[in-house]
Amino acid sequence: FKELTEELHCASQLEIVEESLSKEEKATAKQQSSSIIREMLKAWRETVASYTEEASP
Repeated sequence: FKELTEELHCASQLEIVEESLSKEEKATAKQQSSSIIREMLKAWRETVASYTEEASP
């Protein structure tokens, strides 16, 4: 779960960066970051699923 924590930290850094952008840049960044977040969530779900499969006898 160390990787998960690091990725969450990166996501919070992204929010800080977005706050300093113009409205137009924010809209673009939001679209990009939300699709990145969707991809990350999908990857996390797959990772968690594989961990639970390995853990169960």
